[in-house]
Amino acid sequence: MKEEKKLVVAVSGPRDLGALNKGSVARAFTRAFEELAPGLVKVGGAEGVDTIALEAALALGLQVEVYLPWNGFRGMRRGIAGGALVLAPEDWTRGDEEAIASSVHPAWDRLPGAVRALMARNVAVTRGASVLLYVPPREERGGGTAHALAVARLLGVPSRAVL
Repeated sequence: MKEEKKLVVAVSGPRDLGALNKGSVARAFTRAFEELAPGLVKVGGAEGVDTIALEAALALGLQVEVYLPWNGFRGMRRGIAGGALVLAPEDWTRGDEEAIASSVHPAWDRLPGAVRALMARNVAVTRGASVLLYVPPREERGGGTAHALAVARLLGVPSRAVL
């Protein structure tokens, strides 16, 4: 019997929701998760969209992995937290994340180390996903969300805005 490949959903979006209502973002992710019925949801652990999607997925009883850019990011440590598997770089690093992240960032050489770690984490969240669900970035340049979308394009992962 052939084993079915589970749908893996990656999530990206801004930390600052601006005029967006947290409840409407949560409902949008809940609808998308109910429609797609993923076997795994991957988030980056940041405030804003990552946290909202994490909470929506856990409320539906979905398996969730949180990818930290460094152990201790936002006070989180690797292990199990609130029903999610929290992964630090030593859990997800393959060694090519920075090379991939830098290939789609126009100013990589000017980024401080912490920002590079966040961008490398985008690769880990997106790699192996069936789809990247995202909330569009608020700013024109797009920050981390625009970077995650560029990583998805490079890795051949389709993306879909939830709002």
